Amino acid sequence: MFEVKYNLLNKEELDFLKNIFLKEPLWIFNQEQAGENDGCFFSHPFFKPTGVMSHHIHLLNPIINFLNPISIINIRANLLVKRSKPQYSIFHCDHMNNTKVNHKTSIFYLNTNNGYTEFKDGSKCMSEENKLITFNADQEHRAVSQTDQNYRIVINFNYFN
Repeated sequence: MFEVKYNLLNKEELDFLKNIFLKEPLWIFNQEQAGENDGCFFSHPFFKPTGVMSHHIHLLNPIINFLNPISIINIRANLLVKRSKPQYSIFHCDHMNNTKVNHKTSIFYLNTNNGYTEFKDGSKCMSEENKLITFNADQEHRAVSQTDQNYRIVINFNYFN
């Protein structure tokens, strides 16, 4: 279903990335995650099909180099704030302009918390610091917010490999 890579970044790279995400004014408020009324969140677009969207994209070079994509479609960081009970986005696939194409999705978890990525078949991938999961972009999945930590940050990569 999905591949897992633990401890992708070294301590220095991880600490630097965390520091940027928690201290820089990067975040854009979004009314919903993947569909109607599934909860608000904050995001930071790094790359869209039209090109680079953030001068901070170089911070992701260690992850991008590991993925070794032929072509990048989209890179976006997502921040969910702590909730009193889990909030679920709708199940969705990471399609390009609502068109199915044969590409990959990778999710990098910046911090450990009790939030997770849930797949339509019921399997779950817990948010664990410095972990990367990779799966076919046509797999339905959703974000589940955390209740134990103040924030949950993931970086979502969509690309051809």
